[in-house]
Amino acid sequence: PQATTINITNSQGIQIGDHNVQHIASSLIGLVEKIESTNASGQEKAAAKGLLRELISNPAVAAVLGSATSGVLALLG
Repeated sequence: PQATTINITNSQGIQIGDHNVQHIASSLIGLVEKIESTNASGQEKAAAKGLLRELISNPAVAAVLGSATSGVLALLG
C-alpha cells in the first residue's frame, strides 16, 4: 500500500476516513428531522420512526454502520 501525506492548514470540519458511513448517518439524521417536520399525524410520524428504528437496529445494518447508528437512535427516542 502507498502512504498518503495529508497537510491541513486553517481548516474546520475535516474528516479523514470512511466518508460513506458518515454520509449515511447524516442522511438518516436528516430523514428523522424531515419526518418530524412533516404535516403527518403523530401516529404516522411514530410509525415512520419505528420502521427506521427497526432498520437501524437490524444486526446486519448495525454492523455496517457501526457507531453511526447511536446518534440516529438517540434522535428516534
